Amino acid sequence: MRGESAFQRLKRKLGERGFSPSSLMGQNFLVDANLLRSIAGTFALGAEDLVVEIGPGPGSLTRELLATGAEVLAFELDPRLGAFLIEEAAGWEHGDRLWLVLGDILERGRLSPRLFEELSARGAPPRPYTLMSNLPYSVAGPVLANLGLCGAPPARVACLVQWEMGRRLAAAPGTKEYGPLGILVQAAFEAKIQKRVSPQVFRPRPKVDSALVTLRLREGARLLGWAPERREAFGRFLRRLFAARRKALRNGLKGLGWSGLGLSSAELNRRPEQLGVEELLGLFHRGFVEEGLDV
Repeated sequence: MRGESAFQRLKRKLGERGFSPSSLMGQNFLVDANLLRSIAGTFALGAEDLVVEIGPGPGSLTRELLATGAEVLAFELDPRLGAFLIEEAAGWEHGDRLWLVLGDILERGRLSPRLFEELSARGAPPRPYTLMSNLPYSVAGPVLANLGLCGAPPARVACLVQWEMGRRLAAAPGTKEYGPLGILVQAAFEAKIQKRVSPQVFRPRPKVDSALVTLRLREGARLLGWAPERREAFGRFLRRLFAARRKALRNGLKGLGWSGLGLSSAELNRRPEQLGVEELLGLFHRGFVEEGLDV
């Protein structure tokens, strides 16, 4: 209809289908055209790029990603939005480069095997891929924590998450936000908050600010060279150690049934939250690999 904004048109078309966003599914749609273009332009995508998008919703970001010429593999849980997206994409530039999977990106707390099947069908790995998404708040933590634990992580990530989660992803040792999620992510990626995003650019509006976060795969990262079972054990190690994050390291190791692992008294008196990512990787390697201790 004449005079409609992009959001008014989207709202009308979804309303004609009897659709209303579900807060339980974290459906807060990004509607600011400038921000959508900015996110899609984060990595200068082109026709050779493969992009994974999680929770595309009605496709506002998807359309901008396709406009770069990139191939987009999207995972959508809501079949109503999936049908709407396919219908809309038929009229978009490069709409034929969209591949939509209807289903959950997570399976029993891990990234779905379907993701890796679809990536493999498109040559990844060794073909690198990029993850770009306005991540539903309900799945952002498990998805990002699993990126470094999986066998085929993305080379780059640009995603919108809750502001506090963004701070956790990029947190430094000794801060209150520093913990297992950020450590797992930083063990595989360089994490950076690019900007703070107001609730005003979403419909419906969330109650909190968001963060645009970028991750870049760390070349030669120790975690990525480990076998899957060792990576999983490292995640368990962090969760158990940080359950007593403010207590001396000696207490945390004792709770794991580990000895001091040859650490000095000064080292054992430090708190887990004071240890850097590489220090934690080294501590885990010493206990799990060299000493053969379990988690």
